[in-house]
Amino acid sequence: MPSIAWLNLSHLVCGLVLLFSSILCPTYLEYPNVSVFALHPGEIKTQMAEESGIVFPDDYIFDTLQLPAVTMLYLTSGHLNWLSGKSVLCVLGHV
Repeated sequence: MPSIAWLNLSHLVCGLVLLFSSILCPTYLEYPNVSVFALHPGEIKTQMAEESGIVFPDDYIFDTLQLPAVTMLYLTSGHLNWLSGKSVLCVLGHV
């Protein structure tokens, strides 16, 4: 279960993304082609994760680095501009 600090930070990021997208939304003539996203990259096994002291089960499935990279490329392609102002969770099986 996520901690209270993580939940608060997640809500803050979502609020900032919504604020930035409303400021830069297509109704304003200054930035008609700007889209704003918040991307959670998933659970990627990094050196920092290994050194944190958290013990992961042997059958724990980590995401690969390619998954958030491809997701961000697709988000910036313009096909998903309707997601502007939203938070995107990039986890294997949930994209």
